[in-house]
Amino acid sequence: MNKQPIRVLIGIGLAAAILSLSPIAAAAAPTEETVSFVEYKSEKAGFTSAYLLEGKVKTTVKTSATKAGKKAGTTSTSKRQVKGKKTTITDVVTVVSGKNTTVTTKVSNLTSKKLDESANNKPQQGVTKTSIKVGTTQPITGVAAIAGQGLIAGVTLAINEINAKGGINGRKIELVPLDDGFDVPRSVANMRRLVEQEKVYAILSPAGSQALPASWSLIKEKRVPVWGPVSPADAKIEPLFVLGPSRTEQLRKGIDWHVKNGCTKIALIGQPNELGAEGKAAVELQLKVHKKLKLVASEEVAVRSQEVVNAVLKVRDSGAECLVMATDNVQVALVLKKIKELGLNIKVNSDNGAGGTGGTNMVGLAGDAADGFIGALQVSLPTDLSQFGVKAWRTVADKSSMPQATNNYSLQTYTYTKAFFKAVQRLGDDLNWNRLFQLLETSKVKNQGAAPDITCGPLPTGHSCAKGAALAQYSTATKAWKIVSPFGPPQGG
Repeated sequence: MNKQPIRVLIGIGLAAAILSLSPIAAAAAPTEETVSFVEYKSEKAGFTSAYLLEGKVKTTVKTSATKAGKKAGTTSTSKRQVKGKKTTITDVVTVVSGKNTTVTTKVSNLTSKKLDESANNKPQQGVTKTSIKVGTTQPITGVAAIAGQGLIAGVTLAINEINAKGGINGRKIELVPLDDGFDVPRSVANMRRLVEQEKVYAILSPAGSQALPASWSLIKEKRVPVWGPVSPADAKIEPLFVLGPSRTEQLRKGIDWHVKNGCTKIALIGQPNELGAEGKAAVELQLKVHKKLKLVASEEVAVRSQEVVNAVLKVRDSGAECLVMATDNVQVALVLKKIKELGLNIKVNSDNGAGGTGGTNMVGLAGDAADGFIGALQVSLPTDLSQFGVKAWRTVADKSSMPQATNNYSLQTYTYTKAFFKAVQRLGDDLNWNRLFQLLETSKVKNQGAAPDITCGPLPTGHSCAKGAALAQYSTATKAWKIVSPFGPPQGG
């Protein structure tokens, strides 16, 4: 039995109360509240079971004058006693300030009940004897429609191919595709609909690195697997499996390329969010690797804004020779066009999502200004028919009438979807999430040669399941992408 189980709140739970605790300046009478939360316990290697803990929590707060010489600070202890189905948890937090010492004691008397729906031998939602229901949310319309249409095409192509061969162990796959228009509230609403209304078994390759993190608390609570989301940072939660190299890793590879080609003064344009933070992290890491490289400008553009002129002018005035973009694809295109308009010789790189590497998503917007642009790759180029996975995808993509079925986003989600159902097929007739998580954490999943094989490993660090990006450069003369750096880690590891 795990001595420190993970508690996930349903109502006003003990964990939340502890985390929000702050010093109390005066003594208070004991208070009592009712709590209810789910606790996951490891009962055998690789498996977890869920227990519902319910009961009363009595809180006592005692404040006294701080004794002379006592060191200021906060300490906490937690003691747990289990007798049959009764669990008593005693949490004591002591806060010492210059004047007062406050001791808050919480005693939780709880009843523990194993939840049948999380037992190892029970099926999960979205699974019947004849079907497996999965879902996805994509920007099928709106400013990112080229990417979204390619992403949904890849998922659909893979599922259609699997169903044509009989499905997974006799079960046909049912896809629920939703359009979020690259809008954060719609993305969040779609994720909730897939989990709570459609009750899907898994969510495949949802897109929108700016929007997806807002749904991670829901995913963590409900434990619905999210497989291969497109470009968000790894939130390190149980149901989330990130299959592409992180934006930070991709951008670091681009910085290495700039340095190799003579850049000594680098600039960054990012958004004021997690995406921009990954860009800053990439620059900071590679500045330590490339000692002669200097950061001369770091600018921000608002999310979804098309006002990039001021940022470009500041980059120009800084004397930057190369530029890292941690923005969306439209902003990358606008920056490239402004650089060309100003007659600047500044080389630009970005990650796979913003660069649309391998397709026309970004370069189609930038036109001639995209010549020489460097984009990272999470999967092979769609023209690399030497790879078995690319050949297999191309065979079905060329026959498809779906928009953008042959762009690199389609190849990405086709590859990820095929890999997911390879793993599911290994489970046989028992598709319990516990068994799925164990399989994904302990086994390698072949990715058809179109991308690095998937090796996830256990948490807290193991759900970034593929390492090593590649780089491709776009030529307006040939209207094609060419690999300029093969799949592998950035310098510095």
